[in-house]
Amino acid sequence: VKEELPQLKSSGKVVRGWLGVYIQKVTPELAESLGLADSRGALVANVLPNGPAQAAGVKRGDVIVAFDNQPVDDSRELPLLVGRTDLGHKGILKVIRDKQTIDLPVTITQSREPEIVAAEEKSEKPDLGAVSPFGLHVKDLSPDLAKELGLDAPGGVVIASVQPGSRADEAGLRARDVIIEVNRKAVTSVDSYQNAVKTSEKGKSVLLLIKRGDNTIYVPVKPEA
Repeated sequence: VKEELPQLKSSGKVVRGWLGVYIQKVTPELAESLGLADSRGALVANVLPNGPAQAAGVKRGDVIVAFDNQPVDDSRELPLLVGRTDLGHKGILKVIRDKQTIDLPVTITQSREPEIVAAEEKSEKPDLGAVSPFGLHVKDLSPDLAKELGLDAPGGVVIASVQPGSRADEAGLRARDVIIEVNRKAVTSVDSYQNAVKTSEKGKSVLLLIKRGDNTIYVPVKPEA
């Protein structure tokens, strides 16, 4: 309240800083898939265009572990740290990228979150695709389907259906999710997707990068028992 009262008195509203990223919690499964020593930090699932993070060079897949020398042990801490920062402040993001720790200078600007509206998901039932591991059916992403899903260009494979109770279902995957990476490598077709899954290290979770609406998220899927 003490932080927000001066803004309310001067402008009648509260203005918060932002980075312009979508983040997610680093679970033990994600930490293992990313080769991290522990499950602390905030995993960058997507970098929004024309935001502070993009200007700073933040990339999808980076794990933010500190902001201005303040550790980020849990992903929920990062928005609080940034939101309390003065607009125009030049700070330092400490990120882990490909198992290397790097510092990225970033300038905090006003949040544009009210301007960002998530695309509504369509509820129509998808056609059945090719059989895939983990209880998925997938199919190639045609130009028409890419346009229907609001994607800029074809790339990846789309989930046609998810078997209830399967590993994919447990991981939270949904029909109409688009798989664009397997273990940090891009997939362009059902064949390349299945080959990537088959060559994954036995016994370890497979890390999928999913496009869902306007967002991208990393999803670790446990191997079959």
